Amino acid sequence: MGRGRRPYIKEIVMDNNQNKNSNDNKNKKNINGLLILVGWAVGLTILFNYLSAYSRQASTAATTHEIMYSEFLELVETDKVTEVVFTDGKLEITTEEGYVYTDEAGNAQTYCRPENVRGSQLALPCTASFQAKTGQKAEDDTPPVVLELEMEPRTSVGYNTTLRVRAADDRSGVDTIRARFENDEYGVIVFSLYPDLEREGWFTGHIPGARLTRWDQYELTRLVVADKAGNRRTYLPEVGARGEELPRQVVLTVDDNRD
Repeated sequence: MGRGRRPYIKEIVMDNNQNKNSNDNKNKKNINGLLILVGWAVGLTILFNYLSAYSRQASTAATTHEIMYSEFLELVETDKVTEVVFTDGKLEITTEEGYVYTDEAGNAQTYCRPENVRGSQLALPCTASFQAKTGQKAEDDTPPVVLELEMEPRTSVGYNTTLRVRAADDRSGVDTIRARFENDEYGVIVFSLYPDLEREGWFTGHIPGARLTRWDQYELTRLVVADKAGNRRTYLPEVGARGEELPRQVVLTVDDNRD
């Protein structure tokens, strides 16, 4: 009787081991499934954030355009601008509803309020900006002024002669200076002056020695100074309808010291 019961005990032990292994496998499958779900959730979150950022960037790029300063003035003159903000050397403007932006290629884009967007229209604001290298303000309408003039009164044939001008502009900055000298025989010498790297606020230009071939006298008869906003001021030996009076008279005598 005892010998006949032993196989029955072995079957019970084997069944218990099989059940344990089956439960372990189920637990592993559950953990793997959970890990897969977590992985998908993380991946979808990253993808959603990327698409959202890309959408915001694309939307901003679609509604932002860089225009010339002259275009900005035209928009202001035609009452197409509703807001202007000056920041970081740029003017950022918001146009009115219904403004149609047309690029150099002739492509047009219409902007309107978000609730009125239809078809290919884009929502306001439409922001336009231009880079102001010197940080000038849009309302700069004052020309620069000449403060001082320096030039040696005499030179010799064949020698370059330097004219120095100190000029200032409190907004956009001095851009160009042009000088004109004339002699009694209506001989004319015209040249430009450039910033003096050693003296802040000063500009220098030269009468080339090749133009000074004999004894002569030249007088500064015209000096035109302009700023980066396009404002100009003209100086003459005497004040008149065409310009203001020079800070001082400048006359150059050319000596002929050749034997």
